[in-house]
Amino acid sequence: MKNGFCVPKKYAADSLSTKNDAVRFWGLAADKIDVIYLASFVNPGNARTKFGSNKILIVSDIARRKNHVRLLEAFDLIQQECPDAELVIVGSVIEPVPEFESLIAD
Repeated sequence: MKNGFCVPKKYAADSLSTKNDAVRFWGLAADKIDVIYLASFVNPGNARTKFGSNKILIVSDIARRKNHVRLLEAFDLIQQECPDAELVIVGSVIEPVPEFESLIAD
């Protein structure tokens, strides 16, 4: 107990970035945090090849750590194979990412 509260022996984070934030902002010990990736316990099924649409929806805050620059680079590769593909990005700008802004302006 610490200050009348039970302190967990272990913590779970859904990404390495979240774990690093917990260490940096909350002062938690890194060895007390396990990363458990979302859906890591799900066995993959057969990959679908037809989705009924060529739209890709990304719902995410806009911040450098989300790596939207790489997303746009990957989407360029997708458009080479599927020229009618569309990318829809929805989210709040948390921090300016000049490289991202430059790429979407083109």
